Amino acid sequence: MNKILIVEDSKFFSSIVKHKIENELGLSVIVVDTMKAAKLTLDVRRDDFFIALLDLTLPDASGTDIVKTVKSYGLPCIVFSSVFSEELHHELNELSVVDYIIKDNPSSFDYLVSLVNRFHNNKNINVVIAEDSKIQRQMAAHFLKRFNLNVIEAENGEEAFKIVEEANKSKTSKIELVITDYEMPKKNGFDLIVSLRKKWNPNELGIIGFSAADDKRLPAKFLKSGADDFVHKPIQPEEFISRISHNLNNLEQINKLHIAATRDYMTGMYNRRFFFKAAISAYEKAYKDKAQLLVSMIDVDFFKKVNDTHGHHVGDEVLIKVAKVLETEAREQDLIARFGGEEFCLFSVGMNAEVVGNYLNHIRQKISELEFDGSGGKFKITASLGATVKKFDCLDDMINEADERLYDAKEGGRNKVVLSR
Repeated sequence: MNKILIVEDSKFFSSIVKHKIENELGLSVIVVDTMKAAKLTLDVRRDDFFIALLDLTLPDASGTDIVKTVKSYGLPCIVFSSVFSEELHHELNELSVVDYIIKDNPSSFDYLVSLVNRFHNNKNINVVIAEDSKIQRQMAAHFLKRFNLNVIEAENGEEAFKIVEEANKSKTSKIELVITDYEMPKKNGFDLIVSLRKKWNPNELGIIGFSAADDKRLPAKFLKSGADDFVHKPIQPEEFISRISHNLNNLEQINKLHIAATRDYMTGMYNRRFFFKAAISAYEKAYKDKAQLLVSMIDVDFFKKVNDTHGHHVGDEVLIKVAKVLETEAREQDLIARFGGEEFCLFSVGMNAEVVGNYLNHIRQKISELEFDGSGGKFKITASLGATVKKFDCLDDMINEADERLYDAKEGGRNKVVLSR
């Protein structure tokens, strides 16, 4: 269910849209040029599509006929047309289309592709609506669900905060956007925003305020309290969705920048810079609390030989698969980073010293079980691990100790763990 259906009789327009979507988004596009062809396609392949892009003027259909037909299959629709009227706008809104785009300039193509991308990504995004009016809450939820978002409703600010707090303990159910009314029982919109901002900054959680109150200063009050945007009620669907899109796009862009700054581009692991930023403060706290500490340096054996024999593309695959083993087999609370080349570092707090040896040997064994396709057929690799649970005055000294034990592992024949206690 990862394809897009385009119903458009203009080959010029459909070819441009198809090309941009497939090249910029990596999504598959199927194009048909009549309502009859659309029906035949959906009769056989409805489950292949997650959205349809529809022209309103077709050889065998006019007006909103094609919209009603495609909607009858339960498929969300984006409409594009060269004409516009208030009557048509109202009718499309009644049909709950995702959006309506005028084919009047080249920027329409970019907006359409951006809209498709936003709709596709929204299926993984959770939004909380805090509103004490059931009618207003359900209306806002309807617009958001139309936009493919997962919506959780809250009757007041106190309930909304608890939902966000509980959900954000898990990576899979994380809340990315909160939409809150101003006047609510138990905790009003301002108090909710202040509470949320104490725990999550604007790079982590988007907040949009909305209200029907006739106070021109209200938007500024919301923004100064920590909201990212404000919408007046009654909600206008196009404005509401546009602001939602804008804020979610900003969050995604910030997240991409954060990943670029903290992650290794090849393996996706944390990079050396982030490792020290996160580990130093954790080390100081653990040292003060007298908690057990572990640092291990992990190095792929004979990695240069892998590159020289099988090529750098195979060497890259080795690093990616080793990184995957480290992230899969290590404890969730442990910090692992690629230090550079074929070298990785693991930092752990609170692990029982008696199980450290078995823990590291398990990781070493999992790496030795990896298999790769090389120039002369299948081959395997090994890794050496140097580690220490000795406490030093600073993290750098502990890393240096682990590095020296890694040297001992290499000198001792490789594919082994050398641990100092």
